[in-house]
Amino acid sequence: MTRRETLCAYPGSGEPGAGGLAQQAGRFVVERPSPESPHVVLRLRIGGAPVVAWALPRPPSAEPGERLLALRGDDDPPEGGDQALVWDAGEVGNLGDEPLERALAGGRLTIRLDGTRLRGSFTLVRTRIGEHDEQWLLGATGVSEPTDEAAP
Repeated sequence: MTRRETLCAYPGSGEPGAGGLAQQAGRFVVERPSPESPHVVLRLRIGGAPVVAWALPRPPSAEPGERLLALRGDDDPPEGGDQALVWDAGEVGNLGDEPLERALAGGRLTIRLDGTRLRGSFTLVRTRIGEHDEQWLLGATGVSEPTDEAAP
C-alpha cells in the first residue's frame, strides 16, 4: 500500500467515511521521509481536509506524560517521495469536545491513534506561532499498546 493509500484508505467499503473511527475523524501515518532522515513525520488526514503534518525528532512514545517537540510542516506534499518509510499507520479518532478542524485551528487536539504500533490517546498542543513555523508538543495521555518497538 502506498503512503497516499495509507492516508486515504478507510475500513469497510474503501470509501472515505466508510465506518469505524474513520467516520468520526480520519487516518494517520508516521513515516521517515528517507532512510537517512534523522526525523519522522506525523501526518493526519482530518475528515475531507488536506493532510496536516508535523516533524518529530523520533517516533511518538507510548509513555504517558512523555512529550515531543512537533514542528508543523507542509500539510499535503509528502517529503522524500517513494523513499519514505512508513513506521505506523491507522485510524485517528477525536477525543475532544469540538470537531478536529476547529480544535486544530484552536491549537489543541486530543486524539486516539489506532495503528499497528501506536494505540492510545495523545494530545497535540500548539505552544508558539512563529513567522515561519508553528511549534507544538505531542504527548501520550493514556494507555498505549505498542506492538513493535523497532525503528524503520
